[in-house]
Order: sequence, then C-alpha cells, then structure tokens
Amino acid sequence: MVHAAHVHRCMAMKKSCLEREPVAAKARQEKHQFKPLESRQTVDPAGLLRLRQVLAIYPVSASTWWNGVRSGHFPRPVKLSPNTTAWRARDVLALIENVPESRGASTGLRASQNDEHI
Repeated sequence: MVHAAHVHRCMAMKKSCLEREPVAAKARQEKHQFKPLESRQTVDPAGLLRLRQVLAIYPVSASTWWNGVRSGHFPRPVKLSPNTTAWRARDVLALIENVPESRGASTGLRASQNDEHI
C-alpha cells in the first residue's frame, strides 16, 4: 500500500511510484544480502561464516542446520553480538570432510533410521 504523501511526492518529481519503489526495495535487499560462496576452496579456514554462507557450502535447510547444532551433529556457533551468530570456517570444513561417502547427500541426523530401511 502506497501512502498518499508518498504519491504526492512522486507526482511532484514527475516519477511514478511504480518506477521508484522497486529500485529502492532492490537496493535495500542487496545491501543486507550475503554473496553465496562459489566453492569451499574460497573459504579461509581461519575465518568466520554467517548462516547463509554455511548453507551455501553445506546444502541443508536452515531448520535442519539448527536441529543439527542443537543435537551436536553440526558445529556450535560463535556469538559475535546478541543478534549476530557465526561459525568457525575450519569447523564447517571439517564437517564437510567427515561426511561418509555412502551418505554424501544425507545430514546423518537420523543415520540409525536410514539403516533400518535399506
């Protein structure tokens, strides 16, 4: 919904709100967006990764990742501030290196249940 004052301001500038709003929304979105990692070779093992970056190199959903953290299957995060969480890159890379070959696509969270169905 567009506020009346906003419409008036846009009309005064001779630009429609439809021309202005998507540009502003896209700029806000790009400002807060992390760029995904193209490969794990680009990860500095001494660095820290935010959740989106972790999920770019370990392809599970955010809820699966957090369930794995709670259960101890995935590395514990580091709190940088009350609203900022990150993971040590070396811990995430070690997790990737230790994924069993037979379960390459599996998270290993329910390995015992997967064995029963084979």
